[in-house]
Amino acid sequence: MRVRLWEGVSDMVVETFDIVQAHSQAVDSARSVSKKIFIFFFQVQMAVQDLRESASTRTTTLHSMRCQRCKIQLLPLKPRELHMVKTESNYHQDTSAVESGKKTMQEVLLNCLEKAESAHQWRKAQESLVSLERNNVASVDSIVRVGMDANENLRLNPLKLNNDACAKINSMIIPCYEDLIELKSDHNHKIVEITDNTGKCLLDEYIVTSEELLRAFQDGKLFKQANGDAKQQQQHLIRASSLYEAAVSDSRSPSLL
Repeated sequence: MRVRLWEGVSDMVVETFDIVQAHSQAVDSARSVSKKIFIFFFQVQMAVQDLRESASTRTTTLHSMRCQRCKIQLLPLKPRELHMVKTESNYHQDTSAVESGKKTMQEVLLNCLEKAESAHQWRKAQESLVSLERNNVASVDSIVRVGMDANENLRLNPLKLNNDACAKINSMIIPCYEDLIELKSDHNHKIVEITDNTGKCLLDEYIVTSEELLRAFQDGKLFKQANGDAKQQQQHLIRASSLYEAAVSDSRSPSLL
């Protein structure tokens, strides 16, 4: 589950990165288009200014021609007619030039409107990309937050189970440990009691046996036997006395258990 979650998060991050990259490319393209539109508007403005200057020049020319016409009225008729024909020809040429400039201006304005509309569409696309980016970032944040909460729950549940199991084991071990301590104490007391009883029994039996052997030795009963038997019995006596002393020392020493 955790691996799938992180795979989904990584895919969302990659998609978001691609969208952001496309958004940056779109923004760069929109900036370049805006720059071109600005340059185009500047050129249009310069063309309009040139047309205005040309119209002003033509108006001045027509005004001067009108003044000349007024002056020519005083001239003879034939030169006046020639001048009128020439003036009419110039007027028609100027009119056709103005119409051509008007058509050019209309085409320029239509082109400006189209580019302004494309800039508006680019602006809408940029806004939609920004909104999509925000939505993707919010969805990625939500997925990451849900994954972190799930990981925290997965981490806390085993810890809680471990604590519960530890408490149960302790509730079972502590009484057993107390019972073992009590059993060990009883065992030590029993060992001490058995040791005391054993020591008393050994003391009583060895005291009787040692006294009889000493009496027999003092009465000379042992001297009637052969030298080898006497030496053997003497070794038995020494061994018996050493066993007696060891038993007495064991009975008097405290129990290590």
